[in-house]
Parts: sequence; C-alpha cells; structure tokens
Amino acid sequence: MNISNELKKSGITVISELDKEIVQDISKYVAEEICKKFPNLNFDYENLFFDISNIPMYIANISNSSLDANYFYKNSSIYFRNDLKKNSLKKAAIHEIIHHLQELKDKKNNLYRLGLCDLENSKITGGALNEAAVQTVSSYIAEEKPEIVSFYGIDFLAISKSVYPLICNLLGQMCYITGEDVLYDSVFNSNDNFKNKFINQTNKNSYNKIQKNFDLILNLEEEIFNINLKFEKEASPKKNRLKYQKKINTNILKIRNAYFETQKIIFTSFFDNQFKSLKSESDIELYKKRFSIYKKLIGVNDSYSDFSKYYSKKITEIELNYEKIINQNFPTLKNKFILFIEKIINKLKK
Repeated sequence: MNISNELKKSGITVISELDKEIVQDISKYVAEEICKKFPNLNFDYENLFFDISNIPMYIANISNSSLDANYFYKNSSIYFRNDLKKNSLKKAAIHEIIHHLQELKDKKNNLYRLGLCDLENSKITGGALNEAAVQTVSSYIAEEKPEIVSFYGIDFLAISKSVYPLICNLLGQMCYITGEDVLYDSVFNSNDNFKNKFINQTNKNSYNKIQKNFDLILNLEEEIFNINLKFEKEASPKKNRLKYQKKINTNILKIRNAYFETQKIIFTSFFDNQFKSLKSESDIELYKKRFSIYKKLIGVNDSYSDFSKYYSKKITEIELNYEKIINQNFPTLKNKFILFIEKIINKLKK
C-alpha cells in the first residue's frame, strides 16, 4: 500500500509533521475533556493521553474536503489544514481523535467497525450517521452552544453549526427518543446499543430508512462542495456557470426533501409507538408534553406543516378513543376488587 498515493487521491498533500509540543497540548486537552464529560464510560486518563499522543499528526494541504482535519484510517494519522490557528487545531482534533478511538480491527488489522458505522459487510452502513454522532459528541466536548440557524431553506436548532449541521440536528431528534448516554456509549465503544434502543422505541424499518437518508444528505452536500470547488478552479464561461448552479439548486431541493422526510419518519414512528402505550390521563398529559418539547427540536420553513398536522391528528385520535384509553385498566381493577371481596367473605365464613 502506497500511503502517499492514497493521500493524493484523497486530496491530502503533507507539508510537515505537527510540532510535538502542540501534539502534547492537544492530547492533554482532549483526554482531560473526554474523562470529564463522560465519567460513566470509565476512561483512564493516563492510557487515553498515551494513546492520543502517539497518533501521528501532520500539517497538510487538504483540497477535497470542507473540513479542517482528516483522520486517515489506512495509516491511523490525522492531517490538519495548513492555515489553522492553535485553538482551531484543538477543536478540529476532537472529531478525528474520536474516530481513532472508535476503531475496531480484526487480527489482520482490517477495520470492521467504527462507532455506529459497520464495515464488516461488503456494503458500508451507518457512515453518515456515525459522522453526525462523532460531531455531536465533539460539539459537546467543545461546549458549543446550540443556536437557530438556516441552511438550504430550513430553519433549525443547530447542535453543530459549522460541521454537518443538518444531520446533527436530526440525530438530536433521535437522541430525544433514546437519551444521550446510550449514544455516547455506542460512539466510543462501537456497539449497537443506540441502534437497538431507537428501534425498540420506533421500529427497524424506520431506523434503516433514516440511516440511508443520512448518507443521502451527506453525499449531496459533498457533491455541492465539489461543484463549487470545480467552479472556483475553472475560468468557466457563463453557460457552464448556469449548468453548475442548476445542479446545485437541484441538490439543495433533494437535501431539503430528504431532511423533512427523515424528520417525519423519526417523530411519526416514535409518537405512533407511544400512542399504543397510553393507558391513563397522566399518560395522555405526558404524551402531549413530549410533543411540546419535540416541537423545539424540529426544522421548519414557511411552508412546513407536517408536524402540526400530525399533532392535530394524534390529539383527535385521543379524543375519539378517550374512554377506551382511560378504561383499559378497568377489567384488571375489577378483577382485583372481586378477589378482595371474595377473600373477605371467606374470612367471614371461617
């Protein structure tokens, strides 16, 4: 394997090794923050620092990516964009170091698992979902504050506004269903706990479709980046510029459609499943409260109405089935009451 050629194919040209002192500084920062932010995962600081500080790190020209850093699996090294300042290096390093910690390799040193991404079969699954998960964890470590942003004609609460904002937002909606701790577990320990919990709260078909849509959104965004890159490099005539812009606009529409479709799959599969468990007035109130909380997480635009229509539909279902929901436990209570009376009568007879 010629690493130099592999790097060139990925648009990476090495300039120099990263200064050892900076590597140590990055390693200390990331190891400390991981241990502090995830105490339940029982990381050992000394082992973690040693592992991170031994990752080869380089300054490089990176042409085929919009990201500030790149973890190259084939030689387990990190490459940083050459114009990054020290503080930016630290922030960019978090995401790539997590990728390093995720790696599971077989006896032949072949990578077969990376967090939520499964590389064991001939077809890689969960690649974009894992990128969103790693960036979500990275943003939490870096203490980024969520804020409302607008991308591709969608307004939403961004967990990460500069890296994978759309799929990170969708993953945030999934985390409302599963809780965040199980996501952290699957990110660092490369297991199916997050996947299984989400499926348990929704269904397997929904998870698989969401996973595919994450890949679609990420691929379309990368395609837009590459079109813009090509446009910048070429002294293109007006005809080509119009062709490029048309392709970009088509991709933006596809991204928007995929985002809203994914969002709808997440909340309908969850709330449909929750509806089946309603058995009391308190269950109904909690169900409504969950809708109110979830509403703050969704992406919208001026013409978006899917969530409000779905909410109205479920409230109507509750109203139509109110007596049935409330009285579900009545037969059980009745049986208990009869058994209680029979016990008293038996005692009186004695």
